[in-house]
Amino acid sequence: MLSLRTTASMRAALTSDLDPALRALIAKRMEQLARNYSGDLAEIVEFTIVEPSDSLATLQAGVGFSILHNVADGAAFGDANFVPGWEWAQDHGDFFELVFILTDDGFGMIVLVPDHPGVEFDVHALCLEHVRCPPDRCRLE
Repeated sequence: MLSLRTTASMRAALTSDLDPALRALIAKRMEQLARNYSGDLAEIVEFTIVEPSDSLATLQAGVGFSILHNVADGAAFGDANFVPGWEWAQDHGDFFELVFILTDDGFGMIVLVPDHPGVEFDVHALCLEHVRCPPDRCRLE
């Protein structure tokens, strides 16, 4: 897992060996946030990039909570009444973008999950079930 918690690490990721589509999305989100926020971006957002080899425990430790549970009601992925806890999610084809707002003042985390069979099974299944966009309705942004 790669955690981008400082503006310097976010900028460094833009010139790293990350997938070009991931770099482009990070750059786009940074630019969008900077349009409306004049301070240090690390004050309002962090990026977490999941890698196929990451265990569920590694992911949970990295983000600070389980993305497989809705923190508002405690429902877990697989429960009949489960609704994901993210504010917004998008299928980008090769990866999924999950956006969580973590504080009342708007601090957010953007979790990027590759659409790869090596991603932890339940995390991949969650994204496939709740984010995957049917090809006839999907519009990538």
